[in-house]
Amino acid sequence: FLKQSDASSHSVIGGAGELFAIRTLLFESLPQDCLLDDLEISWQVIRKGYRIAYAPSALATESASANLHEESKRKIRMAAGAYQFLDRHSLKDLFFVSPSYAMQFMFRKWFRWVLAPIFLFLLLLGTIGLIFFETSGTLLTYFAWILGGFWSSVLIGWGLQQAGIRISWLEAPFYFLFMHYCQIRGWFRYRFGKQPSAWEKSERASLP
Repeated sequence: FLKQSDASSHSVIGGAGELFAIRTLLFESLPQDCLLDDLEISWQVIRKGYRIAYAPSALATESASANLHEESKRKIRMAAGAYQFLDRHSLKDLFFVSPSYAMQFMFRKWFRWVLAPIFLFLLLLGTIGLIFFETSGTLLTYFAWILGGFWSSVLIGWGLQQAGIRISWLEAPFYFLFMHYCQIRGWFRYRFGKQPSAWEKSERASLP
């Protein structure tokens, strides 16, 4: 849905590696240390004045990661690649080449990669503050209940995941937090040069 919406607005932001085709003349060799090649190739296409369309009839079949550890390999590498891309291509550069693409990128990627981890850290500090410091007022009480509900649902989602029970709406808060945990780890791995450019293949669950 998101990729179809992007394409309807202007262009898909980044092609999916398993379902991605471009014109040969648009391809450029990538730096050997490139971590997120599908996004980098997509930017090459946009930079040349083209757009990336969405093909809803294209199909690929892949199984989910075997477990959370295997899934974290993928997400940490993707996060490290995201921060590498931000280092090499500023929002100013994107706006200079294509304001439409830059707006899409900013709202769909930049805010999530840059601001979401900061807001989650502040959310954690707020929770600690409400636990250890006396609070008063209706608004703070409601906020405390909301935070309590969120962290409780995270623990429930984690427990269900460990038990192999799939209830998507209960797993969503946990997966949301897990995704941003991997995002932060990816930032550290990129900053300290710990992320190799070669893919470390994740083990997959068996297809039904």
